[in-house]
Amino acid sequence: MIKRILLLLKSKFQSLFLRSIAFSACVEYSQVSRKAKVWDRCKLFHSSIDDYSYIGQDARLIHAHVGKFCSLAGGGAYGM
Repeated sequence: MIKRILLLLKSKFQSLFLRSIAFSACVEYSQVSRKAKVWDRCKLFHSSIDDYSYIGQDARLIHAHVGKFCSLAGGGAYGM
C-alpha cells in the first residue's frame, strides 16, 4: 500500500517538473519522453511515449507503446 502511494506521489511530482505532462494527467508505471506531450486528464498505465508524440485530453493508454511523431486523439482508449 505504501509503495503504491509513493509511486502515485512520484508521478504527480514528475508532472510538476516536466511541462510535457499536464498536472491532471495520471501516469503510472509509464515512461514519457521529455519531447512528448500528455494533455489534461489522460491516464497512462504500463505504457511508453517516444519523442514528438502527443496524447489528447481524456485519452487512456494501457499497456501500449507510442512511437515517434504520433498523435492520439482525445477521448480515445488505446492499447489492451
